[in-house]
Amino acid sequence: MVKFEFLTAFQLTTFILGIVFSILTIAMVFFTLKRPGGYRNTFLQVLFTVILPMITFIMWFACVFAAYNIFEGSELYIMLLSIGCGVVLTGITTLVAWIIHRFICKPEHDEEVEEQETDKKAK
Repeated sequence: MVKFEFLTAFQLTTFILGIVFSILTIAMVFFTLKRPGGYRNTFLQVLFTVILPMITFIMWFACVFAAYNIFEGSELYIMLLSIGCGVVLTGITTLVAWIIHRFICKPEHDEEVEEQETDKKAK
């Protein structure tokens, strides 16, 4: 059990922001699954599917690093390390999603498109 009276202001802030951004990320995942074309523009799509989870990772990394007193509690270094870890983790998840889409889901779609193009050329 976490005793909140022993947390510093930075630890408490990152903990609360981690929870808030986690809830927002989960809500956006359900929204994206329910309505894949529900975004008005590309900026919103990138914001909700890439940047929001990255901020969630950053907040949780900052919370954990602050709890373990990394860099003797220097909040600047903790945030810089958390940003680096969040960007790397987001990049890895994006890369894995791209690989799955490119090599597992996409080939079937490419064959259908090629068949449709050859049908159009034949007519």
